[in-house]
Amino acid sequence: MGWAQLKMALPSGQIQTDDGVGIIPIWPCFADMIYAKSKSFEYRKVRPRANISIFVVYETMPISMITGFFRVKRTISASPHRIWKDTNHEAGITEELFFRYFSGREIAYAIHCHSATRFEKPLRLDVFNCKPPQAYVYP
Repeated sequence: MGWAQLKMALPSGQIQTDDGVGIIPIWPCFADMIYAKSKSFEYRKVRPRANISIFVVYETMPISMITGFFRVKRTISASPHRIWKDTNHEAGITEELFFRYFSGREIAYAIHCHSATRFEKPLRLDVFNCKPPQAYVYP
């Protein structure tokens, strides 16, 4: 199974053929919060590609499976202090954890997640011929 099959595996009508798709690794506790819509921002040290409109969620250990996806509303880049000020109300994490993650960084990235959907049956990553991502995987 490849990227075309991954797009086809997403629920009908949820993805368009021109949607840019990537895989993003997320800790299970944060993925649960994104699916529950109690966490609207996913924070990263590395900017995602600009053309990505859907991220498929790879939940890290102990799940180690693709569990769903979310649409990217926008990606914000700014200083960690600015990002926290603008997004903390939907962060899903503590201020302490946020600033520890971005310690020593001048730029932070906040991916605004929306329309998160959990798959009924998780998918194994190896069926897409890729290894667990450290940051992102693109076709």
